[in-house]
Amino acid sequence: MHLKGGRVTVIGLGKTGISSAVFLKDHGYSVKVSESARGADFKDSLSLLKKYGIRYETGGHTQDFIKESDFVVTSPGVRLDSKAILWAREENIKIISEIELAYKFCPAPIIAVTGTNGKSTVTTLIGKILTDANRSAVVCGNIGVPFIEKIPSIKKEDIVALEVSSFQLMFIKDFKAHIAILLNISQNHLDWHKDMANYINAKSSIFKNQTKDDFAVLNFNCTSLATIRDSINSKLYYFSLEKKVEGAYIEGKKFYVSLNGVSREINISSQIPLKGKHNLENILAALIAVKLYKIKNGVIKKSIANFKGLEHRFEPVALIEGVKYINDSKSTTVDATLKAVNTCDGKVILIAGGRDKGSDFTLLRNLSENKLKHLVLIGEAKEKIAASLDGLAPAISCKSIKEAVLVAKSMATKGDYVLLSPMCTSFDMFKNFEERGDIFKKAVLSIKNSL
Repeated sequence: MHLKGGRVTVIGLGKTGISSAVFLKDHGYSVKVSESARGADFKDSLSLLKKYGIRYETGGHTQDFIKESDFVVTSPGVRLDSKAILWAREENIKIISEIELAYKFCPAPIIAVTGTNGKSTVTTLIGKILTDANRSAVVCGNIGVPFIEKIPSIKKEDIVALEVSSFQLMFIKDFKAHIAILLNISQNHLDWHKDMANYINAKSSIFKNQTKDDFAVLNFNCTSLATIRDSINSKLYYFSLEKKVEGAYIEGKKFYVSLNGVSREINISSQIPLKGKHNLENILAALIAVKLYKIKNGVIKKSIANFKGLEHRFEPVALIEGVKYINDSKSTTVDATLKAVNTCDGKVILIAGGRDKGSDFTLLRNLSENKLKHLVLIGEAKEKIAASLDGLAPAISCKSIKEAVLVAKSMATKGDYVLLSPMCTSFDMFKNFEERGDIFKKAVLSIKNSL
């Protein structure tokens, strides 16, 4: 990398792209930004670029704009078949992700977390436990605040808890985490990755630059991860709900951490507010990371007891006439929705749909019989979901979240759950999953307040 005066094009005008462009400009680079969407969608971002004197193009990428770059920084979600990426490869221009760029300037050790589901929960929980232990933790990445945005304030005594996506990992070269955690793998983003092998390869690259002085954490019971174990060069730990492993496990409803062959109980069994078996796995993964940093059990116990989970991730909204309304807007995979439905201890009216990611919705047929009471479908994928799940439960289509909530209420009886867990991205109808979840909560609370 040219540390001064290099020419760089940033692809994408989202939060990551803007943060990358501003950082590079501040560090002496000649910076341009290319965005495929129209400029009207990025008024504030364009004003900031003008303030910094950064050139940009919107409404499509052009080859001449990109071709004289020394390297390209690509934003999450920019597709592999994007013209900008194809042109950069054609011109033999180095392509890196924002986490690779940030890593080059990061003075602190990194705990990186990836996986199909649970990334945000585990990253946030690790950050909370470290902070509660008076360790200086910086929580960032795919969780909402770009890594590069935090770099100017990160000190060598900090610990970075970093959520990373498969998109970001596709374009790393030297990026290395001191502790790298891969939680699970299930079908996801097949509209972006060409197949599951490509997706698994992207996720597992989180380990590729680690050495014997680093640590890898894997889900022992995730069969999709078995093939990558032999390629890991760092010290490998597992977590498991089913087997005693070197790492973290549950035995007789008690939690244990085993490092260097010595198992010790972490007395948190009665202190866990998070629901579902998948969250027990999330806690086990976090336990390994914080115990490698020698955090005391008392701090861990208190942190977990006070951790209520994330907004939009199986978030209780209201109890109305004996019906529980749950906002799980962050669940954009079939596997995440399966786990959410199984967490409910009653019958479920499921509100689902949005923009499809190439998912196999028939996997929802693995639910126990009669678990789903009704399907209330929205968005672009509603017809595909209805066809995939024909006969599983009665299905009805709605045009909006508000309509879907009203329909779900009319079907629900005491003891039921109305669960928004879409299995799809939000971009067909909303800016992001947060907006989708907020509108759901507003619709539910409107019903509650009207009674």
